[in-house]
Amino acid sequence: MKLRTLIIVAAAVAAIACGTEKPVELVPVELQTVATVDRISDTTFFSSPWSIKESSGDLYFLDATLNRVLRLDNDLRFRNYIGAKGRADNEFAMPTLMAISDDSVAVYDQSGKIKFFSAEGKYLGCTPLDKDAPTGDFAMQDRCIYFPTINVAQSAFVRLSDGVCTPFGTVDRDGDPTMLSIKNGRYIYIHGDRIIAVSQFYPEIEVYDRKSLQLEERIPYDDIPLVQQNIRPDYMPSSPSGFIGITPVIRDCCVHGDRMYMSVPDRINGKYNCNKVIAFDIGRRIRPTALYILGDGSYGSICADDKYIYAFDMKNSTICKIALP
Repeated sequence: MKLRTLIIVAAAVAAIACGTEKPVELVPVELQTVATVDRISDTTFFSSPWSIKESSGDLYFLDATLNRVLRLDNDLRFRNYIGAKGRADNEFAMPTLMAISDDSVAVYDQSGKIKFFSAEGKYLGCTPLDKDAPTGDFAMQDRCIYFPTINVAQSAFVRLSDGVCTPFGTVDRDGDPTMLSIKNGRYIYIHGDRIIAVSQFYPEIEVYDRKSLQLEERIPYDDIPLVQQNIRPDYMPSSPSGFIGITPVIRDCCVHGDRMYMSVPDRINGKYNCNKVIAFDIGRRIRPTALYILGDGSYGSICADDKYIYAFDMKNSTICKIALP
């Protein structure tokens, strides 16, 4: 009897080690919005939220149309602006990407430069990028910048340190070359000694060693029903021009502590929705743990802290503070 018990336990441990255990059943949990803000003055509303980030209790809102970063506290109160519209090094020309590390803010705009500011808005310098332009969200840690790109032959990512670009990862180069930046769109995060990369269009998470830049693990999550719907061939029909759209698996993604949150769109009863977030535990192992329903809005960019998810409601042009369970 003891031998049989040991065999069963050993088989269970082996199954977990091999990643063959049954997928986590994600029961939807409705979250409550506790605060919203739709403007910071009588005349200034939110416009085009390309990115929202959280750092040290503050929120950073990248507005591409108004060419600036808006800094709020975690009660959604205004603190200061970073940058302004213009062509000078301390100004923005259509900013699209942002990373935060401690009190340093890095912004990439269409001038082809990553520009650095303090949290208070003081300009700290810039790094020009020639051919290695970011094609998705990027991360910053210990004076190193990590970003996805398709401009380096056969590489998906670049580490930029002291002006030196080191490529790593493998890019998907199948199909129409003009679709590369769409197919290989990724979000990238630093988590301890690991680099976590999430594809926007494939249900897959990649884990790299931060020092060696070697791929350690590739984790699919296409066994989640909500994700399975997004990768169906018939999900996105052809347009009248014959172009077949590539449907994103996720709308946005963020990491806080040992948790990762993915905003996942769906189409229920023919209606496009973007109000669901899948939470992943990324501590020892990466695995989905919860499915949250944010409300009846349509949410784009998201970020999170220990207690709340902050999301931009595209339907009502508001930033929402939503309590986690």
